[in-house]
Amino acid sequence: MRIGFVIENSSSSGGSYYQTVNFLNDIKKNFKKKHSISIYTNQKENLKISNNRNHLFSFNFLDKIILKLSTFYFFRLYLKLTGLKTSFEKLLLNDKVDLVIFPAPSKIQLTIFKIKFICTIFDLCHLDHKVFPEISRKEFQFREVWINHISRNSKAIITNSIILQKQIAKRYNFSLNKIFIIPFNPIRKIYKKKKISYSKFFLYPANYWKHKNHEIIIRATKILVKKGFRNFKCVFTGGDKGYLKEIIKLVNDNNINNFFDIKKFVNDEDLASLYTSCSAVIMTSHFGPTNLPPLEAFLFKKPLIYNKKFSKEIDKKNCLMVNVKDKLDLSKAMIKVLKNNYSKKMKSNAEKFLVLKKIENIKNILKLETFIEKIK
Repeated sequence: MRIGFVIENSSSSGGSYYQTVNFLNDIKKNFKKKHSISIYTNQKENLKISNNRNHLFSFNFLDKIILKLSTFYFFRLYLKLTGLKTSFEKLLLNDKVDLVIFPAPSKIQLTIFKIKFICTIFDLCHLDHKVFPEISRKEFQFREVWINHISRNSKAIITNSIILQKQIAKRYNFSLNKIFIIPFNPIRKIYKKKKISYSKFFLYPANYWKHKNHEIIIRATKILVKKGFRNFKCVFTGGDKGYLKEIIKLVNDNNINNFFDIKKFVNDEDLASLYTSCSAVIMTSHFGPTNLPPLEAFLFKKPLIYNKKFSKEIDKKNCLMVNVKDKLDLSKAMIKVLKNNYSKKMKSNAEKFLVLKKIENIKNILKLETFIEKIK
């Protein structure tokens, strides 16, 4: 079978990019039959991901108009009835692709009618977190249009947790048997450790979105400083999604600049070094239920402070669970790390957790392949 694997995001996208690459590697490694898998990407840097046949595509003026209008139902009906295609779909047809896999959400899915495809849903946070600026009315409407469309046109849906699988099936009336759970899977390389200028620090690797909730870490740090803790830092890394200036201002307003190292996007080697050297990883995001940094914390055998709302997905034995709306609760967990006052079994529990996730991942990849064979 000829399979097209679409990668539209770049490494600066964060977790969604690494999950995409992990998913591709898992398919290539665990699919039993030798399918012809080609990468289709609009990012030049992604051509080096695989030695397979790779295609760099771009959208022309007409494509951009089609994509813009594709959110309207009657225009999608027009595309379907007239057979009008984007240059991307024409490329797939010319290459005689049997099935397209989208490992991340994509607007392109609204325009494809002649080729079978499988799509991915990372979360349904637009339903639960409308208060955040990134979930604008326009974004909410787009997500609903997109998910309702793919629930009628996609051959299968890939997601990353049982919770999401059940939510998607119930809300969008999609068959549970056609929703495949491919858990997040950390494969970050272990590089030679670089020298870090501070001995104790908390690492929060997350793009600067409002929902990532950097603010609560800043307010918890203020509590630690008032209690006399001085020998530590909080290190933030990520791409600016419109919230970085506000984060810097909040740190300055609280006069705790010396306790923060706020970085922008860092490369794989530098981030791996930060993971290796940190005292603990903090993940205070409101969005979930799954995130990649907690699993990377387990991979690097580091204590994890995590949102207790997602305890069913991560297993609370592996980490310090906190209320990410409560600065005092978070500060108590941070103090436990600084005092080494946490269960040393957390590391071994985390290792077991990763092994089980890996086994689950392989099983579900094989189930996906069996399903794909049936829709050939």
